[in-house]
Amino acid sequence: MKSILQFTNKLISNEEFFSFVLIISIIVLLIIIYHRFFKRKQDSFLRYIRHFLLPFTCISGFAVYFIGYQFGSEADCSGWRLLSNFLESIFSTTRLFILGNDFVELEAPFKHGAIFHGMFALTAALAAFIFIAFVVQIFFKDFLTRHKILRRHFDENHLFFGINHATLSLASDLLKSNDKRLVVFVDDVNESENHKLYNELPSGAYVIKRASFFESISLEKDEGIFQLFQKQRNHKLSEGVKGGLFYHLNTLLRKLENTSTHLYFLTDEEDWNIEHANLALNEINALLDKKKIVNVKSIRIHTGTHSEISAKHFVKYIKLNSNLVTVSIHNYASIVTRQLIAEHHPVDSVEIDNMQAISKSDFNVLVIGFGQIGNHILRKLIEQGQFVGSDFHATIIDKYMGVLQGRFEYLYPGIPSNYNLSFVEAEAGHTKFYKEIKNIISYTNYIVISLGNDNLNIQTALEILEICHMMNEGKQKIFVHLEDEKHWKDTLKEYEGLIYIFGEVHKVYSEKNILQPDKEAQGERVHEVYRKLYGDNRLFSEISRHEQLSNISVAEHLYAKVKLLGYKNADDFSSHFSNSGEYINSLTNVQRLNLSKGEHLRWNAFYFVHGWTTIPLEEIEGETIEEKYNNRKNTALKRHSCLTSWENLEKLKGVIGEDMQKADIDSVLNLFNFINYNPQDNASKIYN
Repeated sequence: MKSILQFTNKLISNEEFFSFVLIISIIVLLIIIYHRFFKRKQDSFLRYIRHFLLPFTCISGFAVYFIGYQFGSEADCSGWRLLSNFLESIFSTTRLFILGNDFVELEAPFKHGAIFHGMFALTAALAAFIFIAFVVQIFFKDFLTRHKILRRHFDENHLFFGINHATLSLASDLLKSNDKRLVVFVDDVNESENHKLYNELPSGAYVIKRASFFESISLEKDEGIFQLFQKQRNHKLSEGVKGGLFYHLNTLLRKLENTSTHLYFLTDEEDWNIEHANLALNEINALLDKKKIVNVKSIRIHTGTHSEISAKHFVKYIKLNSNLVTVSIHNYASIVTRQLIAEHHPVDSVEIDNMQAISKSDFNVLVIGFGQIGNHILRKLIEQGQFVGSDFHATIIDKYMGVLQGRFEYLYPGIPSNYNLSFVEAEAGHTKFYKEIKNIISYTNYIVISLGNDNLNIQTALEILEICHMMNEGKQKIFVHLEDEKHWKDTLKEYEGLIYIFGEVHKVYSEKNILQPDKEAQGERVHEVYRKLYGDNRLFSEISRHEQLSNISVAEHLYAKVKLLGYKNADDFSSHFSNSGEYINSLTNVQRLNLSKGEHLRWNAFYFVHGWTTIPLEEIEGETIEEKYNNRKNTALKRHSCLTSWENLEKLKGVIGEDMQKADIDSVLNLFNFINYNPQDNASKIYN
């Protein structure tokens, strides 16, 4: 016992032991700080080095050197000595970070002290560690990222080619709902992208480059240090294009196996998106054919377009060699429009007579700005804004209306002759613009502003509100397109209930809209009801895109029907009935008739806004009733004999031998099924 106590006392009094404990304690503390404050953050290790370890090492190094210089065997506290030692300490500290030191310059009494020597060794080791981490970050970051990707198991793969605010928003939303998704941004694939956006990546997202090792350590310009051993070339594109889209991306190709994969081409350049999506499709088809990738669950390629013409052109030429590969085309204007209608349906802007299921007021629209978004919104408002008892009128204002009107009437020839539209050529801010606003503001009940500039959109909305105030008109709801609303939060809060925002990038590019669009799912449910109703064996994925959009249009109009019947929404409607039969029994003959007429108005509008025109009764080809029935529509020429009034459908029946009003009535009778139908529920009854 005595010997143990003597040994313990010897250890406690031993300076080297105290130094050992001190150094170990500091190391443990540094590890604890990392795990406690940094580990869960994005780029945790780099943040830890940058914001804590580097400052700590600098302070420690300076303290060690200053003490060693200042308090040696001949301590001198004169001003000159203090300044000289201060500057020398700074210089010596910086040398630590390039694997050098000035230990030999220190005064002997401190140099050989255990505590001082231990702190110096720790500081030098930390400086060397930071230097090595810096080198690895510069030269081997991409290698480490690829290794980390291969080592981890992910539920899904989401690979982004190109970066912008839209893809950042989507990536963030994907990781927010499931952090076991692999989200990768491929750098060096689009030479015009803004590389500063890579600093805004959401936590959990990876960045890898297609560049080779030598390319990755070259400078951006041709004077890179390894350019001496290569021919001069475009750093960002040449080798990648020659080698294919997946050049130097074997890591990602290996992740395609046994997992569902999504590839995104959603940059701001429409042509680039389509070109590279097609390139990816061709490469994947070739890899599947050659069995270079196997056990693939599914691959879905997403591309973004701004115009319908580009989307149609792309669809026409894509080749899908495998049912494992699908292509989704996302039109920004279309998504924005659906968002607007879903949140602010036209039926909420008219007065309703629930007993008759009709509108008691007209639906008057003002669309300011007639670009891609304004065009889509006008057509969707025509489609969803037709009500029995209501007249539709729209005023459209744009400074380039001469060209835009001509193109619109050429692409959609059935609209001008069937709907009351007023096209006005005026620029926001000009006298003619304000004059037109004052002429129509008193009876307008749905105002949409989409001028292509967030600041101009908000400014125009505020000016219209001022006009309303000066003319003592009622409070107008104004729907303003803003891609980024954060700069206008205070203004929007002040005008809450008057100005409504739609089209924010973070809401448009979300998992809900890109991967799991609600309206697509509802359109598929509508199709399932129609399949059972009419004995159609085709799946939703097997029908034409026009037919899919038609079913989606029915789904979008369900809200209007339940509102016309006096219910708050689809959930409120469903809560009042246990099955479709109860709902049908609740309808009066007047409600059933008016809803059927309204459904036919919607059906007509859907076809007109997609470029169809009417086949007059006398122009239906055929000698017999059966031939005339078969020729009632011409899909190639986009002509249909049913594009006529509800009353004229009675006359059409005498020509083709079929009651075409029945389809509209069937749609009304199956309203409950459209909302609640479950294919697995055998008890569901379809009414016709």
